[in-house]
Amino acid sequence: LAHRTETERCFAEDSGGAAVDGGAVTVRWVVAPSGRAESVELTRSTPPLPAVERCLKRRLADLVFDRRAHPTTLAHTFRAEAR
Repeated sequence: LAHRTETERCFAEDSGGAAVDGGAVTVRWVVAPSGRAESVELTRSTPPLPAVERCLKRRLADLVFDRRAHPTTLAHTFRAEAR
């Protein structure tokens, strides 16, 4: 994922120490033809990490991807960095 630094901050800054090693959040979104991320939704979080989930949804909604001919659905699992 090209915007890795922005999303890694969610685990580092927004977990309040709750993002333990092995924590993972899976998010799905649609990239519109304009390149804007739309319909960002959480599909799984282990363990539940509400602050990280909110942060990832916010950051993904703010990203702009390359323009494309058709909407594209993407999904990615973000994982906590080993400490």
